[in-house]
Amino acid sequence: MDFFIDLALFALLIILIMAFMGVITTKIAELFSGKKGEVVQQQNLQSTQGWKAVEGKKTLR
Repeated sequence: MDFFIDLALFALLIILIMAFMGVITTKIAELFSGKKGEVVQQQNLQSTQGWKAVEGKKTLR
């Protein structure tokens, strides 16, 4: 029975770590990049300006 309790706690820990990984890495990136992140975003918007939007097939239901 202890094995299953340990397994459940370990699984919960892994799920929580994975859930907050994106938030944690974003905050760390903001600390190190500062204003560079905004510059990269502006460059990305300029380079993709005028591109057609990609849309999938629309099905009738």
